[in-house]
Amino acid sequence: MALNNAANHSGLIPNVVLRSALKTKNSLNIIHINIRSLLNKIALLKSFIIKTNTHIILLSETWLNCDISSEMVKLPGFKLFRNDRSKLDESGNIKTGGGVAIYVKCGLPVKVLSHSNHNDDIEFIIAETKINNETILLGSVYFSKPAAYKLTPFMKELDKFSSKFNNIIIGGDFNIDIIDCSNILKNIFEKKIKNFALDIVNTSIPTRYSKTRNSLLDIFITSAEFSNRLHFGQVSIPGTSDHDLIYLSVNINTSFRKE
Repeated sequence: MALNNAANHSGLIPNVVLRSALKTKNSLNIIHINIRSLLNKIALLKSFIIKTNTHIILLSETWLNCDISSEMVKLPGFKLFRNDRSKLDESGNIKTGGGVAIYVKCGLPVKVLSHSNHNDDIEFIIAETKINNETILLGSVYFSKPAAYKLTPFMKELDKFSSKFNNIIIGGDFNIDIIDCSNILKNIFEKKIKNFALDIVNTSIPTRYSKTRNSLLDIFITSAEFSNRLHFGQVSIPGTSDHDLIYLSVNINTSFRKE
C-alpha cells in the first residue's frame, strides 16, 4: 500500500499536466519517457497516465529481459511492443540496461516493421499504426554510446521507411545534446534528419538536468507534414527519472473502435 501511495504522490504533477495538455479529443497524444527500469516504475507510469487522453507511450531504457514477462509490465488499456537489449558483453553475457518499448492504446491497429538487433549500439523499435485514414510510422529509440557510425542501423531503416510514410513520429533518448552547438555529432545528426525531410520538434529546453550540466537528450522527430499540427511540452518526473517526460499532441481525428 505504501508503494502505491508513493507512486500516486510522485505521479500527481505529471498526471495533472498531461490531463490538461492532452485533453483535446481530436488529437493523437504521445509521450516519451526514459523510464530507467520499467518493471520498477510500472506503478508510477500508471499514475502518470490515469484518466489522461494518452494514445501512445514511447519508452527508452526499459531494462527488460527474457525473465520479465509482458504480463509483469501490463498497462491496462494498452498493448505492449518491446525490444529488449540483447547486445553481448566481452564475456558473452547480455549487457544490462537499455531496451525500448511502445505501448499503444487498445483499438489502434499496430504492426511492428523493424527493430534493432543484438549487434547494434543504437536500440530501436519501429511500428505502423492507422487512425481512420491516417497511417503513421512510430519509433522508439535509445542511443547509449553516441558516435556517428553507430547511427547507421537506425538511419538505414529511416531511409527505407521515410519515403513510404508521410506521417512519422519518433521519440527517444539519443544522448546527443541538441543545444550544444559545439557538438560535432549533433550537427551530423541534424543534417541526417533534415535529409529525410524530418524535423526535430524540441530544440531549445534541456530535458536532463545535473549538477555539472543541462542537456537536451530526449527528442521527438516528426515529418514536416505535422509541423503546423503539433503541440509539444515536457514535465519533470523526479523519483522516476533524471530525464523529463516529453509529450506531443498531433491534430488528428482519433475516434476509433475500442477493443
